[in-house]
Amino acid sequence: MGFVFFILKESSQSLILKLSIFHYNQIPRDRLPFAGLARKKIASIFRCLRFSTIMFVFHFDEREVLLLKINIPQNYFSKLMRAVVEFQMIKDGDRILIGVSGGKDSMFLAYALAILRERLKKDFTLGALTINPMFPDTPFDTERIAAFLAELSIPYGTADVDIAGAIEAQGGKTPCYTCAFFRRGAMNRYATEHGCNKIAYAHHNDDAVETFLMSLLWSGQLTTFTPVTYLDRTNLTVIRPLIYFR
Repeated sequence: MGFVFFILKESSQSLILKLSIFHYNQIPRDRLPFAGLARKKIASIFRCLRFSTIMFVFHFDEREVLLLKINIPQNYFSKLMRAVVEFQMIKDGDRILIGVSGGKDSMFLAYALAILRERLKKDFTLGALTINPMFPDTPFDTERIAAFLAELSIPYGTADVDIAGAIEAQGGKTPCYTCAFFRRGAMNRYATEHGCNKIAYAHHNDDAVETFLMSLLWSGQLTTFTPVTYLDRTNLTVIRPLIYFR
C-alpha cells in the first residue's frame, strides 16, 4: 500500500492534506510529491491507517509551506548551486534585487532564487523590479507578474523610465544600447534607494556567448560579461546565477 497528498486547503500556518491509500508499485518513488518533508511529520501515523481515505491537518511554518509548494529538477538545482558557490554570489545579509522583465528567463530566476532563499544556509532577502519603458500604445500590465511573485513572498515594484522618449530623441540610431543603458541606471538607482546591495539578472550561458560574438564582430574586442561584477560607482554587485544554464 502507498499514499499520495492532495492539497485541499491552505493557510499561512497549515495545510489540510487528503491521504488516499492505493497501490503504487508501478509509480517511481521520486514522482510522489512532498516525499521528504511531509513524510517526516506523519511517518508514525501510517502504521495505524486502516481506512481508504482519511483527513488530517498538519501544521507547518511558513518556510515549510513554501518548500512544499516550489521545487525544480535536481540537474537545474545543481547548475544553480554550482554558480552561486563557485563565484560566491550570495552571502549573509545580502539584499538582492531581481530584474524581472516578465519573460521566461527572469521569471525562472525569481523562482530559483526563492528556492535558494529557503534551502541555502545563508540569511538574505529578495525583491524584484520591472522597468516600464513607456512606449506609446504598448500596455504595461504587470498583474500576473505581481501575482506570481506574491506567491513566492518576493516584494515587487515597478519604475517608469522614459526610454521611448530617449530613443526618439536619438533620431533613428540603434536603440539597443540606449535601452540597456537606461534600464541599468534605473535598476541601480532603485536598488540604492531601497537598501539593496546586489542586483540579479537572468543572463545565461547563451547570452554570454552571444555577447562575446557581438563584442568581437562590432568592436573587435574579446570580452563578455562576468558572473559577478562589482560596480564601484554605486557600490552594487551584479550577479548572474543562471550562468551555467543553456
